[in-house]
Amino acid sequence: MAEIMQINSTQAVADPESTFQSPLELMAHIGFTRGQKIAAVERWIFTVQARLDAVSEGMSSWPDGAYAADSELLRELVKTLNALRA
Repeated sequence: MAEIMQINSTQAVADPESTFQSPLELMAHIGFTRGQKIAAVERWIFTVQARLDAVSEGMSSWPDGAYAADSELLRELVKTLNALRA
């Protein structure tokens, strides 16, 4: 028997990256309304964009490949947000 994932929705919307492995996992989560999913993805986009901006401006450094990984994650998040808004 499948078990529904128990999560704190307030925490998950405020910090979706700590709750979900990917934007697709968040999008597929049955315990969220469409509005909660949109809010969580928007927050996640803000967080990733802030990290990318910090590196671009020389305020932070990352291990090799992390910038590229976050760039790809940002693309996935924007695609997920567009799908949720459609």
